[in-house]
Amino acid sequence: MTQQGKVNISGQWEVAVRKVQEALAGADPQGKEFAYFNFDVKTAVNPDDDANKRKKIFFAIKVLVPKSGRAVAANRLTRNLTQVFPDAVASRDNQQIDIPIAVGGLSKSIRVEVKPEAGGGSGGGASETQRNECAQCLYAALAFYVYRGHIDPTKIITEEDFQEAAKYIDIDAKLEEIYGDALDLSWHHSSIKGANKLWDVFGRNAGNKRYTFCRGGGPDDKEIKKAFQRVNAQMKKDPNIRVTFSSEDKWNPADIWMVDNSLDMSQLDALQTVDDINNFIKVKYESKELIGVSLKRIAGRVKMQVLNYRKDARSLKASRYGFKKYDLVYKTSSKKDNKDNYPMDAYLYYYTGGYDKFQSRNFGDTKGSWQLELKAASAAGGRAGGGSVTTILDSLGVSYVGLTSGYENTTFHQHCDPKNKTHKKRITEDILELLKKYNASGLPKDDSQTIGEIANRNQSWRYSKLLSLRLLDCISTSGKGDEIMRALYLYAASQSDKSSVYVKLMD
Repeated sequence: MTQQGKVNISGQWEVAVRKVQEALAGADPQGKEFAYFNFDVKTAVNPDDDANKRKKIFFAIKVLVPKSGRAVAANRLTRNLTQVFPDAVASRDNQQIDIPIAVGGLSKSIRVEVKPEAGGGSGGGASETQRNECAQCLYAALAFYVYRGHIDPTKIITEEDFQEAAKYIDIDAKLEEIYGDALDLSWHHSSIKGANKLWDVFGRNAGNKRYTFCRGGGPDDKEIKKAFQRVNAQMKKDPNIRVTFSSEDKWNPADIWMVDNSLDMSQLDALQTVDDINNFIKVKYESKELIGVSLKRIAGRVKMQVLNYRKDARSLKASRYGFKKYDLVYKTSSKKDNKDNYPMDAYLYYYTGGYDKFQSRNFGDTKGSWQLELKAASAAGGRAGGGSVTTILDSLGVSYVGLTSGYENTTFHQHCDPKNKTHKKRITEDILELLKKYNASGLPKDDSQTIGEIANRNQSWRYSKLLSLRLLDCISTSGKGDEIMRALYLYAASQSDKSSVYVKLMD
């Protein structure tokens, strides 16, 4: 076990290092609080060792901040550090601060550099999602096997600690891609909170369990994926199964897996139905041998929810849902997020809370990708693609021309192009008719004005708006609005009767 923040530095040298760490947080002259605890340790050597006598810098860190806020962070840190260490010298526009430290006749320095965080994915490196999920594996391993307890966000995580934690992960990204410069600050803090929660629930009393944390490697990319692909193909051939899964995420949205090293994952190979596999995962979850974890970026207090464990509880929850109301806007008086005044979406509420809704819109830029997205207070909660929506409507015996029949996505998207003279008039009139039927806000009284506006909206808007309106009309006129909304919710939330158990980390 490694004590977090403990490097090969002691005595007054260590006291100086701790003072530097403490100075990374504070308040500016305007009273605005800040904390810059996302940093990499570049150098950490014992100044008293003979081998280090010639080294001027005995401790150096790179403080990682958003590029846009680098100048502000540099000025804040310079002010804090020079207050604690009056002899500190700032250079490079305050982005490098050297702090002289003298102990027992020896004079050395601490160096603090302010560097921009790496943004997005790059070239052939890890994608943003891949990096964030792999990072959670790494930080969980830190808590479970390096510190054997909570990660302190105010203390050093050394290169050596990360290297030790890497022994307990099986991931599809390179180690250097998932921490330090490569990891966004918000995900650094989120990963710490997630790791600490997993430790509290599964690590503190793990007994003889020895987990490997997997993302895109090990059982995640082998036995579990193969099992899903095998049974999902069989489900599609079974006429008694109304709705199959468009992706593995809809069956089990776990982003990472905790796998006890003693578990024989080959047992999955002999299971031939989705129910058998779901039962296997449930039994192994109960014994804490196999735990799927779905991740959301955590900004506040972390919570953990177990999903798809009890079908009766799931059914009871869903029984309260239905078609409650809708929000439909044609034109707004204000712009949001640099978008124009004509939103392409519609909102369908499955319950009574402000976030208990679907957003229906096109999620493609130059192509048609109409989907429903569950909204939540801090993050999107799951999606149902247009094809899945149609399948669900069919399974409930609901027919609607333009959704369940007379509709092919690519062709329809082409028809919505305002340059398509053959279909332009009909598409425009259909949109106006449904906007009026459902009393869209911001709709002009003059139909001729509206016709002209709709006719000249871009392809993506016309496609998105009409499909959203058709779904609204389908739900409203079907006589099965409540059933449809419940089914859509369970599918988008990966909580259908064929989904498997997992835990979700979130705010």
